[in-house]
Amino acid sequence: MQTIKLGATRQTLLTVFTIEGGLSTGLQRTFVSRDCPYFKVNVEFQPVGRSDRDGDGRVTLVEGNEDIIIKLSPFYLEFKVMD
Repeated sequence: MQTIKLGATRQTLLTVFTIEGGLSTGLQRTFVSRDCPYFKVNVEFQPVGRSDRDGDGRVTLVEGNEDIIIKLSPFYLEFKVMD
């Protein structure tokens, strides 16, 4: 988990983490460790090659593997979220 740093891509993040349920957008999401689903991190991304807003001005729901991490929360422990 410590290998994930600001400036890494979503694709790199997904080698260590997987997505968590709950509310998210294409640019903000909670991820859980592939090794232990109780270890989590909240991540914000900068889109690469597209706008961060859709045609109506809403934050995009589109996710791209080349999106860049611009903000990481501290890693934390929490039970699973079930949608």
